[in-house]
Amino acid sequence: MQKILTLSLCLVGLLIANFTSAQNNVQLSSFRSSLQGIIDNATTNYGMDGAALSVLLYDSIAPENFTSGVRSPGIPVDPNKPWHYAGLTGTYATYIVLKLIEEGSLTLDDSIGLHMDASAMNLDGSITVRELLRHTSPMVEYWNSSANTSCFNSIWNTQQSIVGCPEFILSCKEPDDPNKRGTYDNNNMNTITLGFLIDSVTGNSYKTEFQNRIFTPFGMSGTYLSGCDTVTCDSINGIYTTASGYQCPNRSYLRYFSTNGTNRGLISKPEEVVKFIRSFYRDELISTALMDSVKKVIPGSSLPAGPLSCVASINADAGYNTEIFQVLTTNGDSATFYGKSANGMNSSHSYHWVEKNITFSFAQNDRSRTQEFGLFFYDLACYLETIDSVIYPVLLQPVAGFSHFVTGSTMVNFTDTSLNNPTSWFWDFGDGNTDTVQNPIHDYISGGTNYSVTLITSNSVGSDTIIKVITLPTGLNKDISKPGSIYPNPSKDIVNLDLNFPGIVEISLMDIYGRVVDKFEFDNSISKTFKYTIPSQIKSGSYFIMAQSKSGKGIHRIQIQR
Repeated sequence: MQKILTLSLCLVGLLIANFTSAQNNVQLSSFRSSLQGIIDNATTNYGMDGAALSVLLYDSIAPENFTSGVRSPGIPVDPNKPWHYAGLTGTYATYIVLKLIEEGSLTLDDSIGLHMDASAMNLDGSITVRELLRHTSPMVEYWNSSANTSCFNSIWNTQQSIVGCPEFILSCKEPDDPNKRGTYDNNNMNTITLGFLIDSVTGNSYKTEFQNRIFTPFGMSGTYLSGCDTVTCDSINGIYTTASGYQCPNRSYLRYFSTNGTNRGLISKPEEVVKFIRSFYRDELISTALMDSVKKVIPGSSLPAGPLSCVASINADAGYNTEIFQVLTTNGDSATFYGKSANGMNSSHSYHWVEKNITFSFAQNDRSRTQEFGLFFYDLACYLETIDSVIYPVLLQPVAGFSHFVTGSTMVNFTDTSLNNPTSWFWDFGDGNTDTVQNPIHDYISGGTNYSVTLITSNSVGSDTIIKVITLPTGLNKDISKPGSIYPNPSKDIVNLDLNFPGIVEISLMDIYGRVVDKFEFDNSISKTFKYTIPSQIKSGSYFIMAQSKSGKGIHRIQIQR
């Protein structure tokens, strides 16, 4: 593992790196196939419901992303939806505190009483910033599952309307134990208090600081802190396993994601997590001298670690809200991993591998698979240990192209057929509307039969443009108009239709391919408003409602969210 992972990247014929002495160079296609096999093994043989993996090999290349399994029964993991990253929030909070130290707002050895009204919050003002980061303060865990009569458990079990936001948790704080001071004890109260410290020092909420200092600068559009907000079943790749006792919808399951503030409130995507973890543990965000504290083993923090096939020994220790794995392989190579694992309602691994210069982030949605969760880490590490380099193919300028077909009445499905792997798309539909998705569906409700459609595809090498004139059937649009209004939109089960077509109106619900999935008639002469109950078998997604009578027809797009 002492050999640094390097990449041979060929951009328009330019060889970036040569590997005359490398022992195991693998093609990108083989690398991807192997990683997909490892994550598929997690969901098939290890029994995890669903999982996602992102691996970042090189700064200027996008992460390699993989998914497997289901997010709910019969529904595959959605790569566009985030995961719950639980305790990784503590690492993010540590970063913000270190930035405040670099900016001169506080020091590691400041007592928290210098920066906040600790006594008013039932906190010991003599506790230092360093103690919070090292988890060596006298505070004890508030969430003790064995204490069924405790404040937290009592309210959690009996007052389901209360969401466990940090202020509520503070009211359930257990008395400090002075005998614990100076002894490592990873518990929620230390990290939660960091959130209150950030509030006091910056004058902003910790959620605002996370957004301004991490999420926005790193382009993490799919990342947020749930805080005291409600997380819906459909908004994440959540837990649906019977073995764990949690199946969505479940009140306790949803409330957990909104609990613990700066310790367990992070919702994110693996490909967004991996970029921050890489920069943070490569000392690109904080000075090396200060990062040395984060990477220094805290006495008494060692944890037992199980064996794996390619490892002779492994030490698992902790730094400042950081896990440190020091590994010796059977080949005599050394490896150091900095990052964080979390076992909660979801489980995650997010680590930077120093010797290989690889960063990876993994999330899975079955809390009952704790042992298998560790086995996946071993599988991934043992495979990556064998790789000396990944050879990326030649990247060429894209050649734009697309096909289309008309569905329903005026809807057109566009399919990108461009060559050479474009990474971005810009569509101009010729009627004043545009889109940036790869394969859009567009409704030409404004009328007309001929449209000049432009597609511009781009990647890091260049861009290409194609223009086609598409023709809709003659007369197709002459009687098209909006059928009135529909609400609510999005809708879960009932839609109100306010129609402006008199007489008998035929209503059709169509999927995005123009297929009619429900149809009925409505006498608009009796009432202009119709309350439509969406059939229970209709799944979540985008649909169209078309209204048609002798006097005209029209169409509305609607989003159904179950």
